Amino acid sequence: MLNMNQTGCRMGGVAFAAGADLSLKAGYLVKLNAGKDLVLPENDQDLAPYVIVQGADQGYLCGAVPVSSAMNIRVKLVGTCAAGELLVSNGDGRVKAFTAGSTARPVGTAEETGVAGQLVLVRPLAYGLTGPEGPAGADGAPGADGAPGADGAPGVPGEDGAPGADGAPGADGAPGAPGADGADGADGADGQDAFVVSVPYSSITGASKPESAALSVGMCVILQQGVWVMAGDNTWANNQAFVEGVILGAESDAAPQNAKILMFARWDSGGFLTLLSPTIPLSAFYNPTEAAATCSVGADAGNAGYLVFQGAFSTPNCGVVGTSLFVSADGLVLLDSTGTLSGGTSQA
Repeated sequence: MLNMNQTGCRMGGVAFAAGADLSLKAGYLVKLNAGKDLVLPENDQDLAPYVIVQGADQGYLCGAVPVSSAMNIRVKLVGTCAAGELLVSNGDGRVKAFTAGSTARPVGTAEETGVAGQLVLVRPLAYGLTGPEGPAGADGAPGADGAPGADGAPGVPGEDGAPGADGAPGADGAPGAPGADGADGADGADGQDAFVVSVPYSSITGASKPESAALSVGMCVILQQGVWVMAGDNTWANNQAFVEGVILGAESDAAPQNAKILMFARWDSGGFLTLLSPTIPLSAFYNPTEAAATCSVGADAGNAGYLVFQGAFSTPNCGVVGTSLFVSADGLVLLDSTGTLSGGTSQA
């Protein structure tokens, strides 16, 4: 240089010893430590005025160029960036795109789009971030008076005054008119006929017993000595007294495990039959589910949903040979061999 005051100065690349292993740090920003060795910055506020162009192991000369806006440089990128974005220090020799609120030291402007790990082209710039807010300035001169403000909101109401003295009692009013009659109560549910009982189907014995109460509609059973037995399986031993019934089906759809039995006759030890219920209500035979499934005898539009069946008693030991039991639309009918009706009425 012509100016002798600037002896020992030079432009361009420099060479300093590596203060750490920088052999793989080409493209990283570095600074000089107190021992004139190149080292990586310690945080994103460190000034790092050089970029490594040739790395070296610790103690060996390392090639670097000064960071100057007179020339662009390539620096290792963290994350991504777009051309024109401000790049700031990452605190480890690399740069990253500026984000709002960051206080990292600016390095330069990206001159190309970059991806993570790329040596992105950077134009170093001599600008910084917005500094802290300065002290408040001196108060200005008072301004002119403003226009009158709007009326304020109404005040809070005052407390209530003390109650006045009670007035004299008024005269009694005339008696009120009688109230209207209340609505009629709903009808109660139909009760079960006194001669219809529900028993667990499993408690009925007999080899001829079908699988379920629903399949036993119209079959006769007897109650003898506290046990229900299918009539076809009974031995009629000792000609003992018993009650005879007929299975109407399951108790209900909700209780298919129970059998509903109509007790219609009582036989004494002498073999004489007595009809227990001369007239059984028609509702006792209403069971639309089982009537449709198992009782086709007599089913028509007039008795849809009702159990219509016939039980015949032709065994001599029964006492009344040829007696038949019918359930008609009028109730229970017992017809003996001579054609005499007992109970109910005949539609013949």
